[in-house]
Amino acid sequence: MSNLLTSDPIYLDTAGTITLARTVNMFKSVEWSVPTKAGDQATLTDADGNVVCEFLCPTNPVNQIKYFAENSTPFNSPFTLVLDSGHLLISRL
Repeated sequence: MSNLLTSDPIYLDTAGTITLARTVNMFKSVEWSVPTKAGDQATLTDADGNVVCEFLCPTNPVNQIKYFAENSTPFNSPFTLVLDSGHLLISRL
């Protein structure tokens, strides 16, 4: 599967530069699903270099999620995704 940028939640499974339709984005949550092995990482960074989320797979692979407050700082597109395995699901406000 490839990135689905207009779905809700947004589905990202391809590392690289990701440009979302909205320039400014407020997120409810980011979930890293199906990491495959210990030491795998997933990092999403916005256009200003702010780390949106950073995940590290522990010894036993498990899904991980980060929640954001409703009044959290907005993130600017485009984003840079580093993804060793699995995919990210991003829910926006």
